[in-house]
Amino acid sequence: MIGEGKAKDAIGVIQNGLKKPLKDANNAQLRLGQAYLAAGQKAEAKAAFSKVKTPEKDATVAHLWTLAAR
Repeated sequence: MIGEGKAKDAIGVIQNGLKKPLKDANNAQLRLGQAYLAAGQKAEAKAAFSKVKTPEKDATVAHLWTLAAR
């Protein structure tokens, strides 16, 4: 959805998905941050990326996205 120019729609879908038990919640948080960023909502994107703490590889990816959201 994000790549189709529907970032705002994707935000709602991802937020609903985060309410359910997930195998990879970090990936969902990263996708949420990307959707916020694509929608021009930088503060919300940074907040979503900041929730990814472990494992280190995911936290590194989130940090890089945070830099892109500046």
